[in-house]
Amino acid sequence: MDQPVTTPHPAYTELKRAELPELQSTAVLYRHSSGARVLSLTNDDDNKVFGINFRTPPADSTGLPHILEHSVLCGSEHFPVKEPFKEMLKTSLQTFLNAFTYPDRTCYPVASRNLKDFRNLTEVYLDAVFHPRLTPAVLGQEGWHVRNSDDPNTLEYQGVVLNEMKGVYASADAHAHEVLQRALYPDTAYCHDSGGAPAAIPDLTFEQFETYHRDHYHPANSFVFFYGDDDVGERLTQLHGFLDKQEEQTEPPAIPLQAPWTDLRRLEAPYPSADETGEGHFCILGWLLDETTDLDQAAVRAVVNALLLGSPASPLRLALLESGLGEDLAGSGMDGHLRQASFSTGLRGVAEEDVDAVHPLILDSLKNTVRDGFEADLITGTFESIEFALREQNTGSTPRGLVVMLRALGPWINGACPLEALEITERLAELRRKWNADARLFETWIEEHLLHNPSRCWVELAPDPKFATRTEEEENQRLQTFLQEADASDLAAARELQDAVDAFQQTPDSEAALSSLPLLSLSDVPRKVFQPEESVSLWNGVELIQHPLASRDILYVDLLFNIQGVPQDQLSLLPLYARALTELGTQTRDHIRFNQDVAQILGGLDVSFFTGTHLETKELQAYMFVRAKALSRNIRPMLALLEDMLINPNFEQPDRMTQLLLEEKAGEESSLIPSGNRVVRNRLLGGYSLAEAATEQMDGLSYLDFLRLQNANQKGALCSQVRHLHQLVVTRSDMKVHLTGDASVQASFLEQAGALLKALPANTVPPGSWSLSDTPVTGEGLFIPAPIHFTGMSTD
Repeated sequence: MDQPVTTPHPAYTELKRAELPELQSTAVLYRHSSGARVLSLTNDDDNKVFGINFRTPPADSTGLPHILEHSVLCGSEHFPVKEPFKEMLKTSLQTFLNAFTYPDRTCYPVASRNLKDFRNLTEVYLDAVFHPRLTPAVLGQEGWHVRNSDDPNTLEYQGVVLNEMKGVYASADAHAHEVLQRALYPDTAYCHDSGGAPAAIPDLTFEQFETYHRDHYHPANSFVFFYGDDDVGERLTQLHGFLDKQEEQTEPPAIPLQAPWTDLRRLEAPYPSADETGEGHFCILGWLLDETTDLDQAAVRAVVNALLLGSPASPLRLALLESGLGEDLAGSGMDGHLRQASFSTGLRGVAEEDVDAVHPLILDSLKNTVRDGFEADLITGTFESIEFALREQNTGSTPRGLVVMLRALGPWINGACPLEALEITERLAELRRKWNADARLFETWIEEHLLHNPSRCWVELAPDPKFATRTEEEENQRLQTFLQEADASDLAAARELQDAVDAFQQTPDSEAALSSLPLLSLSDVPRKVFQPEESVSLWNGVELIQHPLASRDILYVDLLFNIQGVPQDQLSLLPLYARALTELGTQTRDHIRFNQDVAQILGGLDVSFFTGTHLETKELQAYMFVRAKALSRNIRPMLALLEDMLINPNFEQPDRMTQLLLEEKAGEESSLIPSGNRVVRNRLLGGYSLAEAATEQMDGLSYLDFLRLQNANQKGALCSQVRHLHQLVVTRSDMKVHLTGDASVQASFLEQAGALLKALPANTVPPGSWSLSDTPVTGEGLFIPAPIHFTGMSTD
């Protein structure tokens, strides 16, 4: 690369330097004279990333780290604007702008392709974290305050984070995660909720708020990250301008390790539900593992996790889902985000009478795996999948640099070298060599770290329809107690804080404050936007769309099938059909063989659906996307695999089809509250647009209603319906093929893909007959077991 070399700033000491071929980057680790650690990656990526991170372990469950994350973004010394980033968004070209709190760290990353914008965002973030306006009004707004309603004898708690966490804790999954973490790390900071338990948040005082910022938001406790094609010297100089002005402080102590234990720990807890059954019982078995700073062990854990749970061919996943004891998996699998790793798995949607059977099922499955061993093809496919992901470096819409930062950050804040945490390819290759020398490497690891590891806990969550009411009553009782016991000064202080919050929210920013923000002007914006080269042609009777882009020898293939021939009342069956197509195998390869081949041959396989309106003609567009990607050497086997899947699917598996149905239902139910805004959006737009109405049937309340109404006893009928859909959809009539990748790999595909097209049936797609309901759109409401609301309104 042609990255200019700039002499580093004299305040920095270079600790280590490395070339990272898989990231196409030069990485340098520095230490600033203030004690700040700085990791700088330079490369040709114009999507530049900056992040400043602090270790922020909680001392209690008041949510102090989370509330502080919100609060430092409410204006700062040099930019005294209530919402500086909201104002900057009016002109910013940012590709990422957010902040988030983990159980032991708080992260403030930004990204932009525009250099001036990037420097502006970095400057405002640095001023925000080191010089925030921490006032009682800010804590009251972002954390909590007591508010009078019209009735002077009625009080309520209000606060952004308080309401956010009430929403979080309305989810059964959030309860399961919190209870499991508390069970695994009972003697460390991880037993507390860094996000904030709603009942504990009102215990937070302003003195604690200020003190925590002073003790944790300083250079000696900071981990700074740069990534991209900008100048190294400019990075370090801008950062030094802030670090050099901070008071010298000592680094806080590391989070202590959780001591192992010898007896199974059991924890039972309720979660809010609408009725006695709710989403069923959650049954999870968790293990405390070794430190995440052991990077060789981290590689082993990643492979073991993929082997046990990562694909439809994984033995532990199969044992759990095929047991019929639950609807879907529960637990986090391998979790390496904290100082000590953990492994957890189990089932959700378990009937009360089946709860006791889940624990022995997990252990028996692990014992069987150790006894019988993993199939060599499953291990090979796992390595191939991980290595493909490392080659591809596909992070979707998330800036690649942000993913790199988060990958390095966990080991880094706990004492490991971040450069070594990013050197994954060679570590994985060495692990593969060890497996070639010891075929039972991973079975031995499972035996030692899981089966012979007594540091484990059993967590059971049960639905409780009275949970929400009881929680609300407890909060109201606390407020009533405050009213009864508070003296005049307490009431005056509460009223004063309420007035301060109101004044903070209602007083507009001054022109002087707004003008302090470094904004982009039109002259800072490039006149031309990058547009990839595109060609559209007719190939073997189908429309061929090509985008020749450098892709590291990877070919991306999209096969588009028109779905407008699907009857409108059957659209809700399409997501289940997509899973059946990619998970149940074929008539020549059972589901295990099929999924092993997918892992060995492809870098990914996905079936999804798109509905929209043509920008120019305004006509409805509705397609099923069959998406696959593979290295050029695997194009021929990829085509054979796709042909087998599309021509010879095996839908005649009633039990497996029913299990997919239950997994889909469990997934939709678990996302109903966390994704409430999406549910409302889909519902509203579905009343005005035919394309959006179809989306709502496949990804909204209508889809959940469809899943709940299916009769699990009519298994054969479900298989028949899916088979009929396949016959309607998979045809080369009105089909499109989209290729992305190097010109050479595209040419290789076109030379070999004719057989696949000829094998597809040439059925004519029936004319579309979808229509919007004649029933006028009116207001509607859905009751959920949550103390928060999701609302929306739409108009023509």
